[in-house]
Amino acid sequence: MNTSTESVAWSDPSLEIGGVPLPKNRHVCGFFRGPDEQYRILLPFIKDGIDRGEKAVHVVKRSGHVNHLERLRSFGIDVDKALSSGQLEVLDWESTYLSGGRFEISKMPDVIRKLISKSRAEGYPRLRYVGNMEWSLEKSPGVEDVIEYESRLHPILLEYPDPVICCYDVGQYPADSIVEILRVHQVAVVCGHVSENPYFVTPDQYLQERLRVNVRCTTVS
Repeated sequence: MNTSTESVAWSDPSLEIGGVPLPKNRHVCGFFRGPDEQYRILLPFIKDGIDRGEKAVHVVKRSGHVNHLERLRSFGIDVDKALSSGQLEVLDWESTYLSGGRFEISKMPDVIRKLISKSRAEGYPRLRYVGNMEWSLEKSPGVEDVIEYESRLHPILLEYPDPVICCYDVGQYPADSIVEILRVHQVAVVCGHVSENPYFVTPDQYLQERLRVNVRCTTVS
């Protein structure tokens, strides 16, 4: 573990995905064509963080834990060492995003904050968070708020230099949902390429749009 508690530089050229340094905004939307592409693109990013002594927190479906750990091992990550030291934590979305059997939009940003604070308290200079977002396809109350949640999370993450990668399998979502997800992320990974998103809308803009839509729907009904 790297015990340095000094602030990590915002513009760190070593922090990259697919060979491209991440910009200052570290709330990243990753669009992938299935798990093979996701792991091919993100495994170097994950291993680099482990090798640098940074904290890693991954959120996957409970039934996918074994496969996820095997993917990490196959890329040369000493999974057993990282788990036993606490450097790597693999959480399940059933006890994070869907804690209590539902998604609570007001609670999850605090979960992310606490994970970052916990990593600092443990002495890690940075947290690399990777969360699979297919929990939003589950038939659980509140999952329909996923895009609003992503929008609300954005200004919170501006306070931290820690990358938070939200992973979406594009084959699992309708095109209109993909467009909306993209709009609330300032940085996106598409086809393995990192770029700043010219279609990004601020949380205020997004919530105002939703309010106008809701008003129109109420008026029509």
